[in-house]
Amino acid sequence: MKIKQGLLATLVTASCGLFTPLSHAVNIDITGKVIASPCEVNGGNETLSIDLGDSIRAGDIFEPGSGSEWKTADLELVCPPSARFFNVTFTGTSDDDDPAYYKNTGTAQRVMVELTNTLSETAYKNGTTLENLEVGGVYIINLRARAVSKWNPLPGTISAQVQATITYP
Repeated sequence: MKIKQGLLATLVTASCGLFTPLSHAVNIDITGKVIASPCEVNGGNETLSIDLGDSIRAGDIFEPGSGSEWKTADLELVCPPSARFFNVTFTGTSDDDDPAYYKNTGTAQRVMVELTNTLSETAYKNGTTLENLEVGGVYIINLRARAVSKWNPLPGTISAQVQATITYP
């Protein structure tokens, strides 16, 4: 009887070891990244064209500093509520003779290109940065451009490339 009880006790003890619950630890890594909500610029178009026209008369811009008629365009930003401010920097190739203007890369000679704001006449020459502009949903940068004579221009095409780089501080 004692042997049976001892055997029974041994079996119970051994079986308890078989049914001991096991545990494992698992780390759960949760990651992500919050990024700026950019504005939609120029309706999603990568190019904004300002056509100065095909009939600028050389005689009308004969004198140094005289310019063609202003032509306007709007650069529109539509922004989410999280994008409250932005900066814009204008860059392009400056004219060789006057860095306040952009270089004409067309075939017309002794002509440069001027880009300004329509409201304040602020020149947007190469390197100009407008900082901390408050959006409020929609922001429109009113632009205007014209051809400007260095002196006695020679006929040909007018072309200048300006890049507006928008950043969110």
